[in-house]
Amino acid sequence: MSKREVTRRKFITDAAITGAGIAIVPRHVLGRGMTAPSDLLNVAAVGVGGQGRSNLINMASENVVALCDVDWDYANKGFDSLASNIKNQQERLDWPANTPRLNAQGRPIPPLTPVERQRMQADVARMTRLKNEHLPRAKRYTDYREMLDKQKDIDAVIVATPDHMHATIALAAMDLGKHVYVQKPLCWSVAEARQLSRRAKETKLATQMGNQGHSSDEGRTAVEYVMAGAIGDVREVHIWTNRPLGYWPQGLPRPEVRTPPANGFAWNGPGVEARLATAMAGNYPKPGTLNWDLFLGVAPGVEYHPVYHPFNWRGWVDWGVGAIGDMGAHLIDHAMWALDLGFPATIETVSTPFNGVCFPHATMTMYEFPARGNKPAVKLTWYDGGLLPPKPIEMGSEELNKGGGALLVGSKGKLLHDTYGYKPRLLPHSRRAGEEARANPEREPRDELGGCGEGQDAGVVPVRVRRSADGSDAARSRRAAHRQEDRVRRREHARHQRGRGESVPLAHAEDRDCCVVEIADFKIQITKLFLYRFGRTARTGTARRRRPRTARARSNASRASIPRRRRRRRGLTPTSR
Repeated sequence: MSKREVTRRKFITDAAITGAGIAIVPRHVLGRGMTAPSDLLNVAAVGVGGQGRSNLINMASENVVALCDVDWDYANKGFDSLASNIKNQQERLDWPANTPRLNAQGRPIPPLTPVERQRMQADVARMTRLKNEHLPRAKRYTDYREMLDKQKDIDAVIVATPDHMHATIALAAMDLGKHVYVQKPLCWSVAEARQLSRRAKETKLATQMGNQGHSSDEGRTAVEYVMAGAIGDVREVHIWTNRPLGYWPQGLPRPEVRTPPANGFAWNGPGVEARLATAMAGNYPKPGTLNWDLFLGVAPGVEYHPVYHPFNWRGWVDWGVGAIGDMGAHLIDHAMWALDLGFPATIETVSTPFNGVCFPHATMTMYEFPARGNKPAVKLTWYDGGLLPPKPIEMGSEELNKGGGALLVGSKGKLLHDTYGYKPRLLPHSRRAGEEARANPEREPRDELGGCGEGQDAGVVPVRVRRSADGSDAARSRRAAHRQEDRVRRREHARHQRGRGESVPLAHAEDRDCCVVEIADFKIQITKLFLYRFGRTARTGTARRRRPRTARARSNASRASIPRRRRRRRGLTPTSR
């Protein structure tokens, strides 16, 4: 009997004791692999037209009891595509393995591996169950507030709306005791991240941010290469994505009629922007099933325009967080995880012109992370909008994947991987065979991220909620203890650094536009931050002081940076000199 079965049975037993008279069918009565109806979560989803639909497919093993979306015409188009998706995947499963098949480009499609076949069969089963069982029965809403008010049987809520509503809906659900699974990016602003962090600690509910690549075996392999020391000490990281190119527009003016001067608009930058704003303005009919007021939610009031919805909201400041918010979770995550980077000490960004309304066409952002224990300081550079880092000479004729990827530069070699952590490979190529043989594929525990190497095939939220219910989530307790140790360590580190300058946290700005950070003589304005975990809020590191010019000044500065207890051992205290 597996550990998971014991956990579920204990949960059923506890429920039977506390709720006498309720009929519960033990899962052993139904047979191995079957789950009793009383052991299922009642799941609701808000925002089901895009990523929310994908999340519902992975939650089809539970009870999907409520669906909410502000545009049901758009959402239904996605649900209607389930039939064709099931058909296409089933045809691939039924295709004879010894019969070649070509794709649209005329290239042969490789046969499915046993693992791929198993996962595709599971996908087909889940899509079929969602289409035939859950969608006909689930109650439908347009306003999430009405859903939470009327439907009392909800255990957990999936939030996959535009970014500006993530925190608002998650907080409302948590206030009612609902567990929450929030799609990336976690929230719209730094202030919202702090709110979510506090509420998660207060309620002790199961909370998680959706991040597909974090649960993939290939992503873990990339992390394990670094943890195993395959590329040595990493001091430099380059991460890039082609977004928004080809996906959604950025760098646009707000669609509105602008009055030209007497001599008309010039053909310079401002003049062209004014012409573009006027050309896009117009009376575009709102889709009949779209509730635009509910789409706007907590954002400022703006008239509907098809350049905003659907999907394009990612590039507009009122509702999205640009390319880094959309793709940072899939690309920055693995370097943060493998190197235990924590919070950056400095952030600097440059971009194409930014009008404050729509994010720039392209940006390049430099993060500097301080040393951690015996790990050196790291400079991480983010590129988007088609910008690319220099190609490593070790790649030879191979080109960087223009769609996105990450390059970690170590003292012994380099690691390159694609978006979501896919296709991790070592550079130079001659290193691959030996390092792959030495890599430990089970270094990172699989069960905490989706279940025994199955990635998304297992529902992360149901497992964690059940662990929370019966107190068996030992792994989560270990992580909580580790976070507590981290807080103590950071507090001690800040105290030790006072000889070199005080540690200054981010300003407690509650405004939604930006927050300004002042560190000694530096001022940094941060309009957006990549925030990926409930348990962390944005902070800065300590400021660096200039190196003293004289030898005596350097000696004094060095003594000041050493904790008093260590100075006493070294014979550097005033009483011992």
